[in-house]
Amino acid sequence: MQQHFTLFVFLTLVLFNACSQPQQPQQIRIGYLAVTSNLPLFVALEKKMFEQQGLQVELKKFESSNLLGQALVSGAIDIDAGTSSFVGLGLAQTSGEKMKIFLSIVASEKNFMSSLLVKPEISSLQQLQNKKVGCFPGAAIKTFTMMFLKKNNAWGEQSRLVELPPPLQLQALENGSVDAVMCVEPTGTLARVTGKAKVLMHGPIEHDIFPQWTGGYYSFNADFIKNNPEIARKLYDIFAKSLEEIRNDMQAARKTLLTYTPIQQEAIAQAVSIPEFTMGNTLDTQGFSTVADTLVHYDILTQKPALQWYR
Repeated sequence: MQQHFTLFVFLTLVLFNACSQPQQPQQIRIGYLAVTSNLPLFVALEKKMFEQQGLQVELKKFESSNLLGQALVSGAIDIDAGTSSFVGLGLAQTSGEKMKIFLSIVASEKNFMSSLLVKPEISSLQQLQNKKVGCFPGAAIKTFTMMFLKKNNAWGEQSRLVELPPPLQLQALENGSVDAVMCVEPTGTLARVTGKAKVLMHGPIEHDIFPQWTGGYYSFNADFIKNNPEIARKLYDIFAKSLEEIRNDMQAARKTLLTYTPIQQEAIAQAVSIPEFTMGNTLDTQGFSTVADTLVHYDILTQKPALQWYR
């Protein structure tokens, strides 16, 4: 009897000790691009919103939306932050059930994401005929760049598009390896403010292809949601809170760009163009539909795919 009692006390103490130990934070794998349209992620990181919810983040930086989107549907990451809508629509044709979109990134001529940079001697779009044009890596901007150039009679039989990571774009213009670059923020503003490259046009894609461009999104891996529904809801609430912080104090939010993007001066961080972000009932589902219709019209997509949402 004494032995049974002693064993009972021992097991009780072990169980109590295990329960009293602080739980290790749940690790969340987030893939992202180092661009201004990922401000919601940067603010959440800077404000330590994940830690406050007992979550630990493993950041994985990607150089293109294609790689980022593929990582999500393959299960290599739990959240993709800032994937191109073009990539999402393409993935939805074969892997739509593997992703759940919860935040949309919407650009316009006023809140632009794209810019066209050119060599000093180029003063018109037509001068880009049969030239080499650099662009942000991935099929999205590459396709939209070609569409823009063709629409403006700036494409010829000898025209060539060259995918360039952001750190190489201004350098490529300077050394003459390309004649122009279709970039995304913050590179366009960086070029204008520092004078490192000539800006022929801010917002070319927003001006001529998509007046209101739902250019990107954040999404969950569907299996992650299924296996971690409570954590997924926590993460959703974190990003919703981050959007509140951005709207309440954009100046402070912009300072996070100094940590997570190539921007090194606060004056530039305050000058860059920031798109709008929507979640929940304001999630821009119509914007995705517009992009899809355009891509189907140009035979870039064979059919209009269905996207899945998390709200």
